[in-house]
Amino acid sequence: MITFHSLKTPILISLGAICGSLSRHYIGWYFQPFEKMFPFGTFLVNISGCFLVGLFVGLTVASGFPKLDEFRMFFVVGFLGSYTTFSAYALQTLLLTKNHHYPQALLYCLTTPVCCLVAVFAGYFIAKAIKGLFT
Repeated sequence: MITFHSLKTPILISLGAICGSLSRHYIGWYFQPFEKMFPFGTFLVNISGCFLVGLFVGLTVASGFPKLDEFRMFFVVGFLGSYTTFSAYALQTLLLTKNHHYPQALLYCLTTPVCCLVAVFAGYFIAKAIKGLFT
């Protein structure tokens, strides 16, 4: 049987995701006139998302507030997860470092952007090749 309690986490994440994706959209829209010079909107979103996840973790670690998990689902997973995934990358690097997994943190920190750039270029060129088959 589906109850409100079983749906609470997906609802909180979804509501946060709506807010995060709309925030990202409107920040990008606001900075659109400058995008040819530099991707200011994305740059601001990534930096502010990382700042907010760091602020949240710094303020809430071992706080013991019972409703904090619900807010974390809304804010970190939902809002920041759709606002910027770069904040998750930065947080995971921080957590690896905090847990003294320095080689893994360094490996993750250095390989993620390189692999992501390779993946986006590969996806782009594969898409162009597929389109070329049909034109």
